[in-house]
Order: sequence, then C-alpha cells, then structure tokens
Amino acid sequence: AFLYLVSLPWVGDYSLAKALVIAAPVTMVVILTALLSGPEGGWKPSQGMDFGAWVTLAALFVVGATASSLIVLRDASVAPPGHAKELGAFKKEVKGKRVLYADQDRFAPYYLTGARVTVPLAEFPDPDVVENPKKPFQGDTGQGVIDFDSFEGESLGTFDYVITSSAAFQSEAPPFFEEVDRTNSYILWKRVDEAVSRPVLNELTLPARLADCSIGGGRYFSTEVEGTATIMPPTVLALRDKWEPSPELEAGDSATMTLDLTPGFWWISMQYFTPRGFTLTTDTGFKRIFKPAIDGQRLANLETGSNGQYWPAGVIEVKEAGPVTISVKAKDPSSLQRFTGYSRSTKLGRVAAMKGQGRRKVAMNEICGQWVDYFRRVPIGLFRQNETRQKAADRRSAIRESKQFNSIEGSGLVAD
Repeated sequence: AFLYLVSLPWVGDYSLAKALVIAAPVTMVVILTALLSGPEGGWKPSQGMDFGAWVTLAALFVVGATASSLIVLRDASVAPPGHAKELGAFKKEVKGKRVLYADQDRFAPYYLTGARVTVPLAEFPDPDVVENPKKPFQGDTGQGVIDFDSFEGESLGTFDYVITSSAAFQSEAPPFFEEVDRTNSYILWKRVDEAVSRPVLNELTLPARLADCSIGGGRYFSTEVEGTATIMPPTVLALRDKWEPSPELEAGDSATMTLDLTPGFWWISMQYFTPRGFTLTTDTGFKRIFKPAIDGQRLANLETGSNGQYWPAGVIEVKEAGPVTISVKAKDPSSLQRFTGYSRSTKLGRVAAMKGQGRRKVAMNEICGQWVDYFRRVPIGLFRQNETRQKAADRRSAIRESKQFNSIEGSGLVAD
C-alpha cells in the first residue's frame, strides 16, 4: 500500500490499474479468511444474533465481489482465436527465421513459436522497424492499415519473411519478396533479394492514395514529377458512415450499405472487429459466415471506430450495373450473454470493392482520379519506347474506366 501511494504522482492509470489487479486477490483472501474463520472455539448458542450478522456480512461480501467481477469481466477483451489461428500453418517454414508480422496484433507471435517475430506497434516502437512517415502505424482515430508500404526498405531488409493480410485492397509486394505460402487470411512472403525503399504518395491509413489533381499534392505529382506510377484496378471505397443504421452492432443486430458497381467480378476487402462473428450477404446471392476475430483491437481504438487491417471478405459477381446491397448480421447472443447483460459490439469499418487484382503502370501525368500504390521517378521516354499503339489504346481505355468508378463514398475523413 505504501509503494502504491508513493508511486501515484509518477505512473499512469494503466499501471495503477495493474497494481490494483495484482493486489485484489491477496485482499480477497485476507478478508474471506477473517469472515469464514469465525470465533475461536466456534459459535455458541448465546451468539445467535452475532452468528446471523456474520453470515449476512460474509454473504454480502461474496455476492458483491462476484457481481463486481462479473460486471467487469462479462465484456472483457478475451480474444477468440480469430485470424491469427491460421499462422500455425507457417511455423515450419519460418522456424528460426526473422519474421515481420504486418499488423498490430501483439499476440500473433504466440502462434509462431520458434520464429523471431516482430510486430509493428505504435505505442511500443521497435528499433528494427522504421515506420514510413507517409503511412503511419497509428492514425488520429485508431490503427492504420499495415502492408509493405508501411515500412522503409531498411526495415524490410532485416527480415527473412513478411506476413501480410491476403485482402485484395493492400499495397503490392515489392519484387524482392515472393509468395511462398498462403492461408485464407494471410500470405507468407520470403525475401529473395536486397530490400530497397520505394516512394509512395501520402497514403495515411489507406493502402493507396486516390490522386486528386485539383489540389496541390495531386497537381504537383501529376505535372512536375516525371516517371511512372503503379495504380490499382477500379476501386470503390465506402467509409464507416455508409453502414445503416450504424457500424456498431450489438449481438443480433444488422447493418447494410449500398455500392454502385459495374458488371464483372469484384474483390471485397473489409475492416472489422467481431467478438461473436457475423454473416455477410449481398443481393447478388453471395453469403459468407465470419468467425469471431478481434485481432489487434485495443483500447486505443475501441471508442474511435473499426479501422485497422483489411481482411478478405469474398468475391462477388455483378451481372448488371447498378446498386449492390451488402448486409451484415451479428450473431445472436447466447443464453448466458442475455442473462449477464453482455454488451460487446461488432465494429464494422470501411469496405473496399476492387474490380480485379492486377496492377497497371501509367505515366505520372495520368494518375489523376487513380488509386496510386507507389511510383518511380524515371525519364518518361523509357516507359513509352516499347509501347505499341494497341497497348496505348487499351491503357487509355482502362484509365478512363477507372476514373469513372474510383471513388470514396461517405462523409468521414480518409485520414481516419
């Protein structure tokens, strides 16, 4: 108690809470020992009133302690296996190797025992992981999207393997990494050459930047920088506020959003934290059940929304151009959860729909309205010299199509 009082001016609430948690069991044992022991020699008939008071006090203490623990623990962040359970499939390949886990789940290394795993955590910086200032690990309202563009080449060069999400909406792997294994949620990349940095636009907490040439940054890169840019396929990004009625789902609740898509196959990537799981359906006939997963969720982003990693949500086929409705229903509460008043919610984040997964290279003066993954400064003549007329026509057609459908829907900030 003395040490606790002395430390009050210098430590934060988090550390103080840990101290109380450590002391609580000892305090409980001391109090219960006194309450349950009774007087020496046992209770006498003449002590009936005293005995009744003792029993009442002991019962009230036990009930109160149980209730207070239940109120706190019923919504405690006890993680289900989630996506990280799949990491065990890589254990043999990465044993004894240095591995960079490209997400902010601090518990991921437990699924990769035998490997030396590094996790990029904003609150606990690692000297071996250099953050790309144009793509920070942590945004103003929660954790960012972690992929290859999140790191400088200096960092990537210190690792033998990198594990990323298998979602389509993420930065393309650099040529010095090749895919060697895959699960439903992850891709294992092996470094096969010396790592170097590559320039990116200010992506903030997104895998790429939608170039807006009406403002300074986009105008500068499209007019003053000579070189090529690698751009994503046509992509529609819906922000959190597109979910109706709310992106926060209590057990059993539902939410929907509508995206305008064109005919073809669309790869859906989605951000979410779900302690119970949910079912996703579309009016095109697609259905998928998502297991409980709160990988990387921390107090830092509980109240600010479900940003964080994009996870693969499926591929849908659109046969006619027009609105496509995506619906999510959180799993119903169990009987025990109903009884205890369980209130942990499923948090839905942004949804990205990509028409294909391939990347294209274009001149920097053609990036306007495109999702730019990264770029390279080179004399433009080198890029054009081997281009045939047919290739040029196909490229111009693809660029026009992308401009028509690349968009960010919703009123939130893309810096979220």
